Formats: sequence, structure tokens, C-alpha cells
Amino acid sequence: MRKFLYLILLGLSMFAQAQIPSKPEVEGAVHDFAALFDKVKADELDDRLIAFADSTTNRIVVVTVNDLGGMDAAQFAYKIGEQWGVGDAKFNNGIVILLKPRTEDSSGEIYIAVGYGLEGVVPDATAALIIDREMMPYLVEGDWYGAVKAAVDKIIPMIAGEYSAEEYEAEGGSGMGLVAIIIILLVLYVLFSSKNGKSGGSSGSSNGGGRTIIFPTSSGRSSGGFSGGSFGGGGFSSGGFSGGFGGGSFGGGGAGRKF
Repeated sequence: MRKFLYLILLGLSMFAQAQIPSKPEVEGAVHDFAALFDKVKADELDDRLIAFADSTTNRIVVVTVNDLGGMDAAQFAYKIGEQWGVGDAKFNNGIVILLKPRTEDSSGEIYIAVGYGLEGVVPDATAALIIDREMMPYLVEGDWYGAVKAAVDKIIPMIAGEYSAEEYEAEGGSGMGLVAIIIILLVLYVLFSSKNGKSGGSSGSSNGGGRTIIFPTSSGRSSGGFSGGSFGGGGFSSGGFSGGFGGGSFGGGGAGRKF
């Protein structure tokens, strides 16, 4: 019986191994395996994150994939962080921004995984707020690059010490976020009014006409240990990452959303 259970666990481990991208040979900051970004913009973001890493030793890595291989986004992001060793082995100052786009058959998922050394700088609640305020208005429109850049624009000055998580949390939502919320509310109002008009005001539920947006917060701890399969193509990297994959450790910090 024990041997049977071991074989099952070994099989699950091998399955997960095939789903995690292998550690890139070139330690770039942007790895667009899902080919969501314009190359010029991705290279610009890659250069920016590498320059930030060189000046502060903090590492931010962006990864996009089309499939999470049955894992939730939190587990997938932590395994990338652990397996690739995002961050410095001494300071554990890595962040992984993972994005799986929404498709006809599946929800989109975003996760910001925060290394041990930065959990006090970017707490879970702050990571969730960055997703809600800065990223969701872009994500619901399918602007994947805009969402990632908006998050980076907030994370970089935060971990650089230009302002604190508390100061960010005290701020109001971004202008675009407010506009998006107003537009969404107006669209929902029009749809609801139209539905009531056709049904004569009757109440009820319908499965047609739209996709429900789900906002669960997920978190988890990575056990590491998977050596990874290979994802072909789509990556962008402009050169060395100054030890960006130096062995940083992740322990469950961060936040995520489905959209």
C-alpha cells in the first residue's frame, strides 16, 4: 500500500514537473511564454526591471503562460520563484508576477508572489490591492501588458523605499480604475434594465450573455523541488540579470485573482 501511494505521488510530481517552465538559460526579467506582449514593449520592461535589479538587488520577474497544468496560480507562481531561484539567496528579495490570460474555456488568473525578504514591504493585502486597483481595469479589457506595467509602476517605488505599503493603501484608486468601475456599473445597469424590459420585470437567473468575474484571494506555500519541463518561445531577455536567479525563497506571501 505504501509503495502504491509512493508511485501515485511520484506520478503527480512528474506531471507537475512537466508543467513548470525550465529555468531560463538567460536570466532575463520578462518571460512571455504565452506571447501576450508586443516585443518592443516587453524589451523595454525587461530593460527597466534589469536596471532596477542592478541598482537595488531586488528582482521582479514577469511570467506569462497559457496553461497552469491543473495547478492554481499561487502554486504555479511559487514553484517558479523557488525553482528558478528568483531573488538573492541571502535576502530572498524576489517577486514573481504570473499571468494566465482569459480564454473561451477558462478564466484568466493573475498572481503576485512575494519572496520572504519582501513580505513586510509588500504585504498580502497590498499585493491584492495592487491587483484590484491597478491591474483589473486592464485585465478585463484584455490589455495584458498594460496590467503588468501598471503593477510594476507601483511595486518598484514601493520596494525601493520611495513610499510605504501603508501610504499606498491610504491612497484612492487610480483614475483609470475609477473610470473602469463607472463604465462597468453603467454596462451592468443597461443590461439589467434591458433584461427586465424583455421579461416584464420578472426575477430569475440566466446563464447566458456574459461571463461572471470572480475575485477569490488565493495563497499557498511552495514546497519547491520540481526541476521543470520546458516552455518554448515567447520569452524576452536583453542580457544578464546580475544574479537575478540567485536562489531566493518564497513562503506564501502575495495575492491573486481570477478574472
